[in-house]
Amino acid sequence: VLFPPELAVLFSMIATIWVTGAFHEDGFADVCDGFGGGWSSTQILTIMKDSRLGTYGTVGIGLLLAVKFFALRSLFGAEAFG
Repeated sequence: VLFPPELAVLFSMIATIWVTGAFHEDGFADVCDGFGGGWSSTQILTIMKDSRLGTYGTVGIGLLLAVKFFALRSLFGAEAFG
């Protein structure tokens, strides 16, 4: 075994983010910001087009990456994590 399972999962997440240019994560953050901070459809779209990252986007990305980590980690099975 070259790396512990947790480190292998983190490396795989880093690799996918790097290869895609964080395209999917950016889109998810925009959706979180738009629907979290907008009240009308026009306001939601304006927020989603804004290149800045807001609070809802930051929280959304953190939770998305946590869910992704635990989902990928579960693929190794419980015995791999002692």
